[in-house]
Amino acid sequence: MKKDRIFLFIIFIAPLILIMLYILAIKQENKENLNYTNMEESNLLCNYSSLGYHINKTITCCGSMMPNINNSDVVTYIKVNSVKDISVGDIVLYRYFHRVISINDSANPVRCLTKGDNNKFPDDWFDCKNINWKVVCINGFTPKT
Repeated sequence: MKKDRIFLFIIFIAPLILIMLYILAIKQENKENLNYTNMEESNLLCNYSSLGYHINKTITCCGSMMPNINNSDVVTYIKVNSVKDISVGDIVLYRYFHRVISINDSANPVRCLTKGDNNKFPDDWFDCKNINWKVVCINGFTPKT
């Protein structure tokens, strides 16, 4: 009888305990990743805050900016106060996160062209005034231009 209990424990209960511990470890790791920050991000956000910028964070869920922004990456972005704050190479939020690949300064109003890094074709030209947000950190690090 004692051997049967030990056998049942080894076959059924021990694997369940291991699975539960694994799930708890994954949940804890995800929680730590969401609270993750580093010195570069902290300094950058302090600088933007002191200049009066409004700061937001979100977790992404699409693949158009892969490999620079992957699914579940934490993206920190600031409010754009003026079209002058936008440059070619910036990752901006206009409908979705895409990179500015061209700015037409001679147009009135100033026009922008964006493209997802993982997309074959650019989006349509649009008024740069419609860009309200610019990415400053991806997972705590300054994005590549």
